[in-house]
Amino acid sequence: MKPLNNDPTPEPESKPSRMDTLTAWIGKPLPLFIIFLLMVAMGMLLSARQVPPSNTGTPAQDSTPTETPASLPAETGTNTPNLPTPKPKTATPAPTRTPRFTPTPTSTPVTYQQLTGSIIANQTACRYGPGNLYLYRTSLLWGTKLQVMGRDQASDWLYVQAVDLDFSCWVDVRSVRLPDLASVLEPYYPEKAPLPVSALDVTLRNISASRDDTQVSIKWDAYLLPDSERESPQSPRYVVELWLCKEGELTFTTLFPNQPNLLVADEEGCVASSSGVVYLAAKDGYVGPFEIAWP
Repeated sequence: MKPLNNDPTPEPESKPSRMDTLTAWIGKPLPLFIIFLLMVAMGMLLSARQVPPSNTGTPAQDSTPTETPASLPAETGTNTPNLPTPKPKTATPAPTRTPRFTPTPTSTPVTYQQLTGSIIANQTACRYGPGNLYLYRTSLLWGTKLQVMGRDQASDWLYVQAVDLDFSCWVDVRSVRLPDLASVLEPYYPEKAPLPVSALDVTLRNISASRDDTQVSIKWDAYLLPDSERESPQSPRYVVELWLCKEGELTFTTLFPNQPNLLVADEEGCVASSSGVVYLAAKDGYVGPFEIAWP
């Protein structure tokens, strides 16, 4: 027979092992396993916060603003490039017509000369005046011998007479061979070599001039010569010779208008008075001169 156990004390329960606990957790549903993972992660995060910062890292920058030196401008939001200072533009002077002849000062006594020369162009025009806008007189061929008497001070033309001609005319200095510089020649136009006069009996009427400050308006009645009396339809109808005051000096100017009116600049301050004359251009010379009553 089995002995009876009359001891009322219950038998002590045995504690589950770690293996039994793990087996029990694995056997739980999936949500419980996720909660377990979250708790592990939170524990790791709390442990990381308690670790003191390492001193080997890069030191934090001081948040206190640094005072900008007085010699340097404070920076703005936009970086302005340091551009070089542009150089000031130099105004280009307007071109002026410079004659080849050097004007001789009038205050110094000058001994002028007449020269002998010859034509070095195959053929060159000899004109009534010193320039291509004057009437054509004749042609001179290469080798023609010349007596060179004078020059035009405002252009590059010479006053010459060919050895086989009985009249004088004007040629471009570039067509002439000279033994000396042309500056030794006396200025001839217009005083010593005025424009040749035409045989036409014509008068320009109602020549007038009016002034508005430094502007002088010159007018006259138109006179239209027929083409048969003109050198060509393209030739200027009139020639106007003017002595105008500019910067205190009286300056000679020649104009070639096709209309019977002009507007010119004439200043004050010259010792001599300004003046002018008008010519009518014909095929055999110039009709005039007709004086302008200067205002």
